[in-house]
Amino acid sequence: MALKLKLPTLKSLGGAKLKGADSIVSKPLPLIGHLATGQQLKFLGISALICLLLTLIAAYVNNRETSHSARYVERAGELQILFLRLANSSQAAMSGDSEAFERLAQNRDAITKVINQLDKGDFGLPATTGGARKELEAIKSSVDKTVTDVTTLEQGRPGLVTLAKSIEVINITSAEMRPLVQEMTEAYTGPQKTAAATLGMSIERIGKDAATMLSADVSLEQLAQLGVDTYAAEDALNSLPSGDPLIQKATNLFEPYRNSIEILVSQSRNLVEAKGAARAISNDLTTLSGQSEELTSAYQSSLTNRLSATVAVLAGVLTVLLLLLIFKEYLNDSNRRAAAAEA
Repeated sequence: MALKLKLPTLKSLGGAKLKGADSIVSKPLPLIGHLATGQQLKFLGISALICLLLTLIAAYVNNRETSHSARYVERAGELQILFLRLANSSQAAMSGDSEAFERLAQNRDAITKVINQLDKGDFGLPATTGGARKELEAIKSSVDKTVTDVTTLEQGRPGLVTLAKSIEVINITSAEMRPLVQEMTEAYTGPQKTAAATLGMSIERIGKDAATMLSADVSLEQLAQLGVDTYAAEDALNSLPSGDPLIQKATNLFEPYRNSIEILVSQSRNLVEAKGAARAISNDLTTLSGQSEELTSAYQSSLTNRLSATVAVLAGVLTVLLLLLIFKEYLNDSNRRAAAAEA
């Protein structure tokens, strides 16, 4: 006995799919399906309008917060550059460079301006809030200390400028005094020869100590020793025959030499504090750079920016879904009207 299998045709499959689709389209909506079509369309329309407004508001807030975050990040990045410039200008100022002090003040003012913008806000940029506020408070504390160090360094400007000029005079005079001292040690004997040797050793120590002060930290002990060596050189010079043309020439050279050292010693306290402040500014560079990087990261990961973007996307999706439901109800109503007309 032969078996006959009846396979479904494409027409029947298509019909089944269309019936399934029609059943889905004609299925009433949950919660509001029992209402009249006009009421359903009104409810869906109002809901779609609300979601659309919410989408626009969230998109506006997200765009504004994104713009603010970009400006926050730009300011935080600017701080890193300013901190580096401040450290470089403080190092240059240690050598008594007048232009370096001008750059130091400019960098200090620029850093203070950026910190105030982030802290209190300005035109178009609100004050920092949220998680970035904690990072900003930390960097504000460090900047306050650095600004104090810059002020101390500026107060020591006369001493640093004097140091540079004094060392220039000391180097020039020392170079001219060496051949004179050599002639003294060869020409004199006994106590005079000893005095000439003491003069030479004192001048060499003064030149060496002064050069060290220009590049390294300065202590009150160093400055005091500089004064001791100067007095020792002066005593040795006074013990030599004043009528000797060699001694007269050395005395004329020694006068501005001694005056420069006395002026330098008179600025000792400001000089020591200024050198310490410059060292502190350089040492704090690593801390300030790290804090500015953390501040930048905090601005980039702003929670407000993420939330507004999420709300905008969700509200937009809901708007599209509601529009599809409106279209579905309109189509159902059209089908029912058509069926009623045929009947």
